[in-house]
Amino acid sequence: MQSEMPRTLEDQQLMARIANGDQSAFSLLYDRLSGPLYSLALKMLGDPAEAEDALQEACLQIWRRASAYDPKHSSVFSWAFFLRVAK
Repeated sequence: MQSEMPRTLEDQQLMARIANGDQSAFSLLYDRLSGPLYSLALKMLGDPAEAEDALQEACLQIWRRASAYDPKHSSVFSWAFFLRVAK
């Protein structure tokens, strides 16, 4: 059983853990990013159902491609957003 993660973990640290299959890190990152990502998707798409689909796709891509994230190039939020837009 994994221990509870400190709240002070930065998004970049969570990404490193997610890249290693850490589901609790993914859950914490989801809690941090899902609201802002959904809001942005809703503004862009104008439809709550489409925004929810976009959020779920972005989260799936975060999980699948976490090892490709490079903090030198962007924030986790920006990277997640562009993963979805680039698809």
